[in-house]
Amino acid sequence: MTARGPTDSRQTWWARLTTVVAASVLVILGVAYCFTYEPSVRVGVRWRDGLSLERRAELERRFRLVNGVSEEGHDRYDLLDTRPDNIEALMYDPAVADTESLNRSLPPDISYGESWMWLAHRIPGLRAPGVVEALVMTCFIALVAGTARLTQGRRRQKR
Repeated sequence: MTARGPTDSRQTWWARLTTVVAASVLVILGVAYCFTYEPSVRVGVRWRDGLSLERRAELERRFRLVNGVSEEGHDRYDLLDTRPDNIEALMYDPAVADTESLNRSLPPDISYGESWMWLAHRIPGLRAPGVVEALVMTCFIALVAGTARLTQGRRRQKR
């Protein structure tokens, strides 16, 4: 058996901390998803004439409008962020000419979209495209690296 120095002890402590934090974040995200996922709602938006494609794409990202399809003068989208603040901002944006039946809240008879939404679509920072995926990947890598380091340390201890 080899003697463990202060560096090994510190590395083991960091490996444990990394593993616990990464696993905790993954569990929290998984539980939040399981308890908050639901079908998105389908909304119609008519954009003002002359709106550039770049500006429109920016607004679609900002308001979390996905799976857009043009139908009878309106574009129909799955709305992922159904917070009243987001709906109101969409309704009163100068680039929007009409939002069909939306008013400050969702009407009770609104149809469902094809997408699924969950808590992360309503939290600033997490709702930006790719953020949750990057967080999950980072935590997964940290979990694997921390576990590998702990396993390596245990093997050294047994020698």
